[in-house]
Amino acid sequence: MVAMFIGTSIIAACLFYEDSLCPYRVQFVCKADESTVENILLFHDENQCYAFLPSYADFSTMHIEYTPGCSLYLDGQFFNSDTDCSGLVVDKEYSMVIRNSIGMTVCQKGLMIKKAENTASLHIHLLNGTIDDINADKEVSKTGYCSLIRENREVDYSGSIKAIHGRGNSTWQAVKKPYVLVLPEKSDLLDMGAGKNWILLANAFDESGLKNKISYDTAKELGMKYAVDSEYVDLYVDNTYDGLYLLAEKVEVGENRVDITDLEKLTQDVNDTDLSLFPPFFSGDDKFRTEKKGYDIPNNPKDITRGYLLQIEHHLEKLYSEKNYFQTHDLSFVVSSPEYISKKQLDYISGICERTEQALRNNDTSGIDLDSFVRYYVMHELFECVDASRCFFFRDSNRIDSKIYAGPIWDFDISIGSGWLTYTTEPIELCYNKTNWFDYLYSNADFRRQLNETYSDVIEPFIVPFVHKKLVEYAEKIEPSFMMNKLRWINDVSPHSWEYRSQIHFNDLADYVSHFKNYFDKRTRMIGKEWKDIQPICSVSFKSTLSVAYYVFFPMYGETIYDNPDPMSDDVTGKYTFLGWYDSEGKNIRREEQ
Repeated sequence: MVAMFIGTSIIAACLFYEDSLCPYRVQFVCKADESTVENILLFHDENQCYAFLPSYADFSTMHIEYTPGCSLYLDGQFFNSDTDCSGLVVDKEYSMVIRNSIGMTVCQKGLMIKKAENTASLHIHLLNGTIDDINADKEVSKTGYCSLIRENREVDYSGSIKAIHGRGNSTWQAVKKPYVLVLPEKSDLLDMGAGKNWILLANAFDESGLKNKISYDTAKELGMKYAVDSEYVDLYVDNTYDGLYLLAEKVEVGENRVDITDLEKLTQDVNDTDLSLFPPFFSGDDKFRTEKKGYDIPNNPKDITRGYLLQIEHHLEKLYSEKNYFQTHDLSFVVSSPEYISKKQLDYISGICERTEQALRNNDTSGIDLDSFVRYYVMHELFECVDASRCFFFRDSNRIDSKIYAGPIWDFDISIGSGWLTYTTEPIELCYNKTNWFDYLYSNADFRRQLNETYSDVIEPFIVPFVHKKLVEYAEKIEPSFMMNKLRWINDVSPHSWEYRSQIHFNDLADYVSHFKNYFDKRTRMIGKEWKDIQPICSVSFKSTLSVAYYVFFPMYGETIYDNPDPMSDDVTGKYTFLGWYDSEGKNIRREEQ
């Protein structure tokens, strides 16, 4: 009796184990051409299985494979690798039954077939680990191979992967992870121009998947230099659907990217040792309380004035973990290129930025390309991008142009009505004029004049119809993939997580489009009224005894100010006492003069 009970328990345990694994073993085999065939494993939750098929999948050439010795039935019809699948349809729930070699039912679940329509599919296969290894540690890198297949079955890329690893800061904390894809050679993916480094944006803070795409394409339409190209892809990793992603160019120096001088290559050419092998150095400047980190590289090319791509970093813990950085009085910069920067080069570009910053404080814009800064600013205000920590600037040779340019734009998933830990922000308030150098520029008459002219003459006539049209176009393109992505990830996102709390939620993509249209209409009406009525404005700064500005705002000349200033952040709450109003010479101003 005891032996029989033990034997029954063992059989039950084995059947339970087999039942839990069987859905993973079922795979739809999709063929793009004779040499490019991809297997798509089922995704399943407790009671339901899903076959998330790529856009190029054709039921007439597809077959189903599963564990040898088992048998699979869909709505009672037996399927094996020889069975014609042309009778299968999408969006129908089938009853899936799997029986083992002795005829016992080991799995019985519903199966829903979903299929993308207009998006390319990126299939990644890892050779030395799993995607879970990468997701556990952003610094972990894996190799492999991949195929990129368009919806018409055309194989856009098929070859090896030099590396795939994680990326992002707050976005890396989301359940759905973003990645960097590094190819062994420059390759033109989906007609975006040849490059080695590509970004897979998860859009975890934007369930619609529309915000980054519409922002990048609007920047391109505005004629912004080196605006990022991007295309939607359905991502599969080791035969498992990983969701809808935006494949984008990496913001980097290159012929098809930020097309300025490659100073790092020129530096490598005059040094026999690989630049990454030189030791780092640190230095500071008591006058401006700056810090620098670079590399002790002995030789420099003759012209070090060219080829700098800079990125603002507001988080000091992130800054200090970078390979290089420098700080001006107001800002902290990471040098994206050259990544391995010599002391001479770092001193040069940090000096340029410090002098530019001082000039902007004094209403001197001669050190910047005003048009690029205007368009950069307009983009952030139009889309109400409240995540302002990813500003890029670039500068090329003095022989060509000594000015600093703003751009390309990046990271617009927190925009159009969403903010950190809140899905409601007001479309009737400016959000960006207290960030970075733009707090000085917004009080500059030349900047305001060109802002008005550019918006009124160039942007306003086309912006609303363009954005409306593109939102509808993108939604039609990705709607099936949007639903697949929603089914793949919705149960894994906690209501208490950043990515959930920082966005509004709809069940249908059409509802997102309607919401974004309405929000954008209100936003543009507010901006048009704000920028067309050009009045002289005054920059008012409140400073501590150390002369460090902690709050700046911009009233119109003649406007009466009675209230004490509110601290800009909790960091200064309770640390300062309001002593009254003073002019630039330190003279106390009586209330009737304010």
